[in-house]
Amino acid sequence: MAAGSEGRNAHGAPEELDLTARAGETESSAGLSRPELKPYDPAPEREQKRGLIALILVSALCGIIVLAFAYAALMPSSTATTEALKSLLEIVFVPIVGLVGAVTGFYFGEKSR
Repeated sequence: MAAGSEGRNAHGAPEELDLTARAGETESSAGLSRPELKPYDPAPEREQKRGLIALILVSALCGIIVLAFAYAALMPSSTATTEALKSLLEIVFVPIVGLVGAVTGFYFGEKSR
């Protein structure tokens, strides 16, 4: 073929593309296979997100425990410091434990089905 003759018919006129043709109806699509159509399954992404949420909450729980022990070890021991730490842990630690329990129970409950 001469340079620049691609996309032209035997008379030298530009070829018209038929964009309405279905796959397999034209010669130019020979050798191509139809894409496989699979129904959408959200389960893999859902499991990934559940695992991520569980990991974040367990990490937060562990971080709170480590920070509480570090605070108790590094601060001078006095009744005011101990009471402040105790009240802070009651405010933060108890709800996180409840969340971690609920999330892990839900996560592993779904896994067993």
